[in-house]
Amino acid sequence: MGSDDHYHEERPARMVKVDSFRMDTYPVTNRRFRDFVDATGYVTIAERPLDPVLYAGARLQDLVPGSLVFVMTDGPVDLGDFRNWWAWVPGAKWARPFGPGSSLDGLEDHPVVHAAYPDAVAYARWAGMRLPSEAEWEYAARGGLVGVEFAWGDEDLQETAPLYILLLGPLLLGERIRRRDLAFMVALVVGLALIVGSTSAPLATAPNPALGNLLGACTGVAWALTLTGLRWLASRSRSHDDQ
Repeated sequence: MGSDDHYHEERPARMVKVDSFRMDTYPVTNRRFRDFVDATGYVTIAERPLDPVLYAGARLQDLVPGSLVFVMTDGPVDLGDFRNWWAWVPGAKWARPFGPGSSLDGLEDHPVVHAAYPDAVAYARWAGMRLPSEAEWEYAARGGLVGVEFAWGDEDLQETAPLYILLLGPLLLGERIRRRDLAFMVALVVGLALIVGSTSAPLATAPNPALGNLLGACTGVAWALTLTGLRWLASRSRSHDDQ
């Protein structure tokens, strides 16, 4: 597991043995998470008040329950500031993924989002399971492949896949790319790349709760980005069919 050629924290590549284990085929859905909340009355991290001591310098109006929500841009933005495409939305939570006024209607079987590491631990305990270790997660994510760089093999698709999608998308739809369409395409590409290539799921071996919360959020981020991109693709396809 691990790699000598990618992120520093993945080094060194090493042989690891894991005992037999079972893992759910699909991510936890909104439907299952709702069952958990209804049965236990659990309140997620995103629904709890924030402690000002832990967020020195934060604006008082931001110290309310909420979460970050992906915001589509109209074009290229400065990648040095995540606030250009993420917005702090008071009231955003697993049951209202896009903030107040949104709901889970039609999303019951989609993966739950806005779930932090402690939320994942609590759900797993309720379900009679546990979170996988990093080694277990990577073993499962590799899909039986051993000694390869990526979940699909050794070819680095991170450079070519976006190009394929950006070129094929307009060809399939028979129209030119608009800047907003380009942003949706990028969201789809990034989301799929995170889902396939990331090991940033909530892991039992997270070194500290803060990092665990961040890692746990990454999976939800990946699905949110992919969902945004797929919705765009479906809307563009319908629009094209109606012409």
